[in-house]
Amino acid sequence: MNRTELTIFKVLTYLLLPIGFFFGMVALMMLVIAISNVQLLLPLFLMACFTIYIFTSFRFTQRIEAGQPVSGKLRDWMRVNGFVTIFMSVLFLMNAAAILFLPEQKLVEMIQPTIDTMGTLAGGITAEQMVGRLKSFSVFLLVVSVTLLIHLVINFRLQKLYTSPNEKY
Repeated sequence: MNRTELTIFKVLTYLLLPIGFFFGMVALMMLVIAISNVQLLLPLFLMACFTIYIFTSFRFTQRIEAGQPVSGKLRDWMRVNGFVTIFMSVLFLMNAAAILFLPEQKLVEMIQPTIDTMGTLAGGITAEQMVGRLKSFSVFLLVVSVTLLIHLVINFRLQKLYTSPNEKY
């Protein structure tokens, strides 16, 4: 592995930290709601695993920069939460692609009943405006998911590289 991949890994880790922090805050808020609504437990689990993965990756980066040995426990946390994060990234990627490739008229037809149900709560937002916001958010999800997948691939390669000789990977 060359220095460039390590640099890319560090940059991606620092870029993903604010997103991980945001997902962590949302997960904490969802925890209270998920206690009474069991349907939210899976998204809560995915967000928590993503947050743990990002912060353990950050810790991994700090240890590499400091030249300290990386514990097996840290690698285990990254590995387990990394697999769940792969699942979440693929879901983000599929959702974003589905929204971006659907014709705009089809999205308007899907969103219009929701806006009609909301009535005055919608605040005068039209279905077309909502579709625009949905597509913008989908582009953000697409970028995050691709960034995460690249980060995960590099992370797993680095974990193999920084495994001490007496430990099995």
